[in-house]
Amino acid sequence: MKKIAINATMLTPQSGGILVYILNLIETLIAHEPDIQVLPFFSNNFLAQFPQYAKLPHARGLNLSGERPRTRVLLDALVLPRLLNQCQIDLFHSPISYFPFGVTIPAVLTIHDLRAFHFPENYDRIRGAFLRKRITGSARKAEKIIAISDYTKDDIISTLKIPAQKVVRIHQGFAPARFDRRITEEELDRIRKRYQLPEKYILSIGHLEPRKNFSRLIRAFHQLRQEAKIPHKLIIIGRETWNHQLFYEEMHRLNLQDAVIFTGFVEDDDLTALYHTADICVLPSLFEGFGFSPLESMAAGTAVVCSNTTSFPEICGNAAEYFDPHKVEDMSATILKVLQNETLKRSLILQGFENIKRFSFEKCAHETAAVYRGALDQDACQIAG
Repeated sequence: MKKIAINATMLTPQSGGILVYILNLIETLIAHEPDIQVLPFFSNNFLAQFPQYAKLPHARGLNLSGERPRTRVLLDALVLPRLLNQCQIDLFHSPISYFPFGVTIPAVLTIHDLRAFHFPENYDRIRGAFLRKRITGSARKAEKIIAISDYTKDDIISTLKIPAQKVVRIHQGFAPARFDRRITEEELDRIRKRYQLPEKYILSIGHLEPRKNFSRLIRAFHQLRQEAKIPHKLIIIGRETWNHQLFYEEMHRLNLQDAVIFTGFVEDDDLTALYHTADICVLPSLFEGFGFSPLESMAAGTAVVCSNTTSFPEICGNAAEYFDPHKVEDMSATILKVLQNETLKRSLILQGFENIKRFSFEKCAHETAAVYRGALDQDACQIAG
């Protein structure tokens, strides 16, 4: 039985979509692909907070932490190559777009997006240069590359100049059970008090960084309050990352302190309730490699209004109403169109329930296991040759 190591040492409770992807992939591979042995590597800090993952078969806890990326890069290089040899690993899977230094065994790479290339301003100079160099070098070294959307696959081929036959598109899975559950009155009361929820609100979600485009959303929201007199507030969920002060400055410039609520990071249970009680979910991002947020909103039964760029049309299909994220007027007009048309809103909700059926972690894991087998066969052929 071939041994596959999956690197999850970078995970923290606030890792967002990548946490959902990696944990579900690991669990589903273990449950549904018995002909391969999956060895997940976690940091001990992560396992201390989520001890259930320490109970996974062959799980290893390492003294590595995802809290400080630069320190982790150094420790990864010191620890992981030696561990791969000690455990006699046949194939290494890095699900974070680049390989640690020193990995010499056959390896598969998942690339989520290339925003370090397209939005360098989202990173400090050193980290941006590091990511661009490591992603490029890792993509060339990989036996196979998994792209999480057709958009990302095409971007890898054109931006990194990687042969098309080396890149496999595998959509991330989605587990709707977290979001389609019934919300109790007690939960709703608690959420309303904790976040000071108004009767009606528009929800938006994403790390607070420029590519998420919240400044234009705030301007569109201001326009709707001024011209259409909508009664809603705007709730933006997400932890602060790069240049987040731009959004606060825009809110103050338009005197919207009483109408825009920034919640910061939100735990899963609270997030589910916030989706359920929102009037609509608006996602104005300029760049997404995949995007869990629209699928989460669809599972919760909340209509999605989002950007018509990058991977969103591929992931959302006919289950969203789209706008040009560069045009505030188009954004506000599209939001108003959905807010004022209950028939359209209901249609989007119903189409959303159908759309999420396209994405499952069983399918994602099965296709990923096929990539592992192909990479191992390819390496065996190279050795034989």
